[in-house]
Amino acid sequence: MKKALPILRGLGVYLVFLLLPYGLLLMVQLFWPQAAEAALWFLGNFSSLITVLLLLALYKLSGRGVRESVGWKPEQVGKGGHMAAFALGICGNMAVSAVLNLLPASWVESYGEQSSQVFGSSMLMNFLTVAVLAPVCEEILFRGLIFRSFREAMPFGWAGVLSALLFGAAHVHPLWVCYAFGMGFCFSLMTERKGSLSAALAAHAGFNLWSFAVVLVPYSRVLTWIFYGGVLQLAFWGIVGLIGALFLWSRYFSKCSCGDCRP
Repeated sequence: MKKALPILRGLGVYLVFLLLPYGLLLMVQLFWPQAAEAALWFLGNFSSLITVLLLLALYKLSGRGVRESVGWKPEQVGKGGHMAAFALGICGNMAVSAVLNLLPASWVESYGEQSSQVFGSSMLMNFLTVAVLAPVCEEILFRGLIFRSFREAMPFGWAGVLSALLFGAAHVHPLWVCYAFGMGFCFSLMTERKGSLSAALAAHAGFNLWSFAVVLVPYSRVLTWIFYGGVLQLAFWGIVGLIGALFLWSRYFSKCSCGDCRP
């Protein structure tokens, strides 16, 4: 029972993350139907933030400190570690993007449609939701609350895999699920080895910021040719990203440096 409670807590966080937006939208449709469209837009952009604020408030009311609950110890990572994590996220995105663009068009058509729904017409709102809110909120939820809850009850391998599976499943599309699972496991491992959520948050921010930057590429013929001109360009940037990610990982994240890693 002692081990079951942290697992149930982690699963409860995940259910709140999934169901809270639908519950709020249903309430608006029942009691204020004329605002349903505006509520849908608002929840589409800020539901993760609302979920995080609600859960952290509940943790606080239960007597858990916010920093302790999510494992926020940036001093254990240091400036160099955060910069390396941010660069690692960018390199990871370069490698993933190259692979996706080299896949048959029929494989990625629906993925492209789902991905395009993430970006709206406002660049400022895109930057806020994709490059800022998504990394912060998702890391607090999945590595700060869910992974850490699982870690209280099981070895790292199981906790990392299970939390990564939940993270991947939240992204719905099969291709997105696959690389989100890999990202989720790597972010959990970074959190474990650095003893702080901030390393994974920096890497996630780098990954998402590069996704946002790539949206600007189609507006420049030169950039489009450089990044997407053909198989050679795609393979080149993919290899550069992979080598960069492997180097940064081996240099900064291959070993535990927090002095608190457990079996």
